Amino acid sequence: KAKDGGVEVLADLLGDESAAVRTNATEALVRRCYRSFPGLAIDVTDSGPSKQVAKYSFELPSVPAEGGVPKRSGVCRVVPVFSELKAVLAEEIPLEDPGKPVNVMQVVVAPKAFDGESVSFYSTDVEFQAMVAETQGILREAGEALKAKGVGCFTLMLAQAPYVPRYATFTAESDWVEDESCRDVRPTFK
Repeated sequence: KAKDGGVEVLADLLGDESAAVRTNATEALVRRCYRSFPGLAIDVTDSGPSKQVAKYSFELPSVPAEGGVPKRSGVCRVVPVFSELKAVLAEEIPLEDPGKPVNVMQVVVAPKAFDGESVSFYSTDVEFQAMVAETQGILREAGEALKAKGVGCFTLMLAQAPYVPRYATFTAESDWVEDESCRDVRPTFK
């Protein structure tokens, strides 16, 4: 349980009334996911409870900094409800195109992503499956915009305190179909 500690607490804090708490929680969430990646730099913008944007850059571990390997960039958007996903993907994605699909994007729905009561980790399965299917369609609609910003991987994180969040990962190379081998796995463990 120690390895799980913090993620669900951080998700709760993304909707806090304090801008400082929300900003720190957003930064901590990204740092927790990318803690093993060198050169991590993060900039968080807060527009209110569950309305944060974290832009970040990182390098792959074990890949030399020189040698033509592009630095990877990412953006993490926090939204209060899943229904905002389509609007998020219709907006300008704040990433530069590196010429290859190496950028990443996450959308975090927090502090509570599911309508039903979370009585166990898997009690949200029905809603989760529906959200995954809808996300696939939304990503396909936004595919050209994602490609134009070099996004090759998209992760949806759905908070369900007191349990660890649900994760779904989609890749450009699979035409935005969920990679089920990464289901409920933090984005950097893919």
